[in-house]
Amino acid sequence: MKTLSYFFWGIVAAIAIVLILGIRAAIVARKPEPTIAPRSIPTPAELPQSTQSPTQSPTGR
Repeated sequence: MKTLSYFFWGIVAAIAIVLILGIRAAIVARKPEPTIAPRSIPTPAELPQSTQSPTQSPTGR
């Protein structure tokens, strides 16, 4: 009986994992821009600003 319960819970866990991964993939496929783009765009935009501020700080010194 124990082996049957382990087998059953194994199937339940496998189905749950497949459902979770499928939902995540569906969400990413539907909205790839808001999740990835806003994070990647401000990062390079902040980098040139940080590069300009050190150029201004030695001038202030």
